[in-house]
Amino acid sequence: MSVQLRPDEALEALRAVDPESAERWEAILCAATTAIGAELARHFDCVSGVATMEGTAFGGICVPMNPARHDQPLPDGWDLLDDGARGEWEAECERLAAWGEA
Repeated sequence: MSVQLRPDEALEALRAVDPESAERWEAILCAATTAIGAELARHFDCVSGVATMEGTAFGGICVPMNPARHDQPLPDGWDLLDDGARGEWEAECERLAAWGEA
């Protein structure tokens, strides 16, 4: 068997031995993840943000995804991808409703 590293884990390992190279790869991986988020946003008619490296202890490379409307349901299956997804999505829906951004 081999050691299996997710991209963010490989990035953290690289940062320990070659910080300059890790910085370049972080920019590439975050740009790609931002683009994937934008594709998801188009598909689900929601809002995506800019991906950042949060460290593997805090989720790794993450792209924020938010509802576009106050009445927008969380896309099917997203609650399985992020433990707090449903609560965060619903809180953002409430914020949109309170500000009349629906």
